[in-house]
Amino acid sequence: MEKEELARQNQLRDEILKAVLRSDVIRAEVQPRITRGDDLESILETVQELSRRGQDEKSSSKEPLAPAEMMEYEMENIANQAKASLFAKHKWTTVIDDLVLINHLFELYFTWVHPIHMLFSESLFREGFQSDRTGGYCTSALVNVICAVACDFLQSPAGDEAGAAYPDIDEMRESLAVEGRALIKSQDEVELTRIQAIAVLALSESNAGQGSRAASLIKLASIELLRATPHVSAQDDVWEISSWGILSLKIAWAEFTYEDDDMLRLPNARILNNVRSNAKERPWRFYRQQADDSLPSRPSLAILLSSEFARFLQIIQDTNAFYYTNRAAKVTAKEVLSQHVRKMAWKTALPHAISEIGEDLPSLPHTFFLHIHYHTAIVQLFRPLVPVEADTKGEMRPSPRALCLESARIGRHLLEQYRNLYTFRLQSRLQVLCMVHICDCLVRFGTRSEAEDAASFCMRALDESGPSHGVCGPLQELFRHMVVQSGIELAVPATDAASNTTSFTLDEIMDACTRLTYAQPVEQVRRRLSPEFIEKWNEESMQLNSPTDVTLADEQRRRSTASAEMERERERSMGISSILNQ
Repeated sequence: MEKEELARQNQLRDEILKAVLRSDVIRAEVQPRITRGDDLESILETVQELSRRGQDEKSSSKEPLAPAEMMEYEMENIANQAKASLFAKHKWTTVIDDLVLINHLFELYFTWVHPIHMLFSESLFREGFQSDRTGGYCTSALVNVICAVACDFLQSPAGDEAGAAYPDIDEMRESLAVEGRALIKSQDEVELTRIQAIAVLALSESNAGQGSRAASLIKLASIELLRATPHVSAQDDVWEISSWGILSLKIAWAEFTYEDDDMLRLPNARILNNVRSNAKERPWRFYRQQADDSLPSRPSLAILLSSEFARFLQIIQDTNAFYYTNRAAKVTAKEVLSQHVRKMAWKTALPHAISEIGEDLPSLPHTFFLHIHYHTAIVQLFRPLVPVEADTKGEMRPSPRALCLESARIGRHLLEQYRNLYTFRLQSRLQVLCMVHICDCLVRFGTRSEAEDAASFCMRALDESGPSHGVCGPLQELFRHMVVQSGIELAVPATDAASNTTSFTLDEIMDACTRLTYAQPVEQVRRRLSPEFIEKWNEESMQLNSPTDVTLADEQRRRSTASAEMERERERSMGISSILNQ
């Protein structure tokens, strides 16, 4: 009986699809009803009625389309409506039957996740999916794990929560991840798509607050990346995107878990060099619902941003090395100050397309993330030195506390702008961590009013981000505990998660942060400082207080000729797009 019903449903879908591809009028009428999940029989009745009207109008038409024109029209319609297919020949996943929903999840992933974590080629993945063939650059494993990550960003058309429109969202997310794991296990270990799927699955686990699983998956992807390097036969640009994406994910993870694993070092080489000459990027639009397909688009700049993010992470990796490694050498004042200068030089040399930010532009969400991450990195560079400065009899110039607060204030302002434009419901896990560290700094070292504002802001923001990221609950509890210890009263009504100190077990907190706190190991870093650290601080700062000389020149030289060419192409693209969208 179930097989007969499935066959009947498939026949209904096929009839509706044929009509949708033949007529713009039918498509405009039917597509919203398909999206809502209306009964297929009632949809088909509407289609048949509209078809009858169309035939009547066609019979009274003076000049019917010539056969060649009709064929051209139908072929164009088929191409334009590929995304609206209701049924695929190849079943990419057993979890979701509706191809419209799968495409919706793809759009969410490529809008909110891919520009920050570019782990594979979007264009080649889409080509493989649309060609309806397994293998190549699109596999069932990748489809499942991409959809699992995108489930975190599903929202109901009527509001913020997805529960009404997608009542089984949690079960669907978990089922996609389970099927993805099984398919990954069955793939050849040296297949690049397998490594890509492992890395995407790590994102799903980290978003869910499963830090232990995510850490293991990131390590596995990194190891298999090394093992696969001599064997992979992928195009140079595909290999480069994946290798840099996985390496960047690894360093960004270590940045907030305070580890230094030199198994994979980001090489001082030209980044995404092979991608530049023929990069294919779909334009970016503020996509949340299926109806948002019609919103104005703009250049994505995702490859440009990914390359700059990877460059910045090269610097972050060096900070991790001397702060958190077990090396015998002590941390010197010159090392810390040099890191500051390198970070400033990187920011000063950013390509024009992503160097400015604000609500008036308005900036892309991933450009906001890049700048927010920069200011978080400055906070983390100097945060371990604040207690050292407090215990010092003399004056430290520049003041670590002042540098921390300066970047935290700018970061707080950027986060507010992001919230006004995009909401915290739609932000990455990395940006959630940046937000917590920025607000932590303001609570600990800012004025009383700054501390109260930052505490309330962060608690509300974690509430807002909660549906997207399971890690927000444990982070909120840890942050609330820090606020209380700092003597700050929360100006917002406490949520259940915030008011109940036992709402999360130690295991759940360990899973979320891989430690019992999100905070930096300040005392560990302090013990690593050289005996003459304070004495040398002011002396070294006089020589390394500006990025405008040799360091800036070095940073600019790191940006290859290929990078400059890509930037010129990108700006030309932006100019054309801005004219078209006026």
